[in-house]
Amino acid sequence: MFQPVVLGETYCATAAVVGDVRDTDWFVYSLPGPGTFTVVGQPQFRNRWTLLEGPATIVCFFGPARAGPVVTSCGNPDLMLSLTVASATEITFLSLPDNFSSVSSCGVNANYWFRGDFAPRGSCDSDFNCDGNSDQDDVACIINVVAGNPGCQCQDPDFNQDGNDDQDDVAALINVVAGGLCP
Repeated sequence: MFQPVVLGETYCATAAVVGDVRDTDWFVYSLPGPGTFTVVGQPQFRNRWTLLEGPATIVCFFGPARAGPVVTSCGNPDLMLSLTVASATEITFLSLPDNFSSVSSCGVNANYWFRGDFAPRGSCDSDFNCDGNSDQDDVACIINVVAGNPGCQCQDPDFNQDGNDDQDDVAALINVVAGGLCP
């Protein structure tokens, strides 16, 4: 069963192994748009965590995971998984015991806590020359500015906000003009 959970809330859960069946916990987060999703937490047993992008279905578990699986040993250190998404989507966080024999391999209980957080992707204005269009003219303008010929831009030439006016800014603007995400 998939349990909907809320971004920013901390949850506590328990795992189990009964015979040759291990308890799998499936939690579903709804992400509002492009950005980075991160789940952090700490199990008190050997555990596997996986993040799956898209609507929650059992079939997804057997497909490729976007992050994971990750194995921790006995709750130290805390676990963290992240993935970047290009649009609003659902993320399924799967937690399960690492083996089929026991969840008490660490000599403690089978509890764990986790929290999912989301950092939205920043917005940016790709109309670098301020002519009302986001197009090849903007790319040509930023190339000129980075080459030392200012005059066409009405924006900071550090388009990717890394502190340098260089080819990385040109590449970032090309990506955005082509429909990619803002840096």
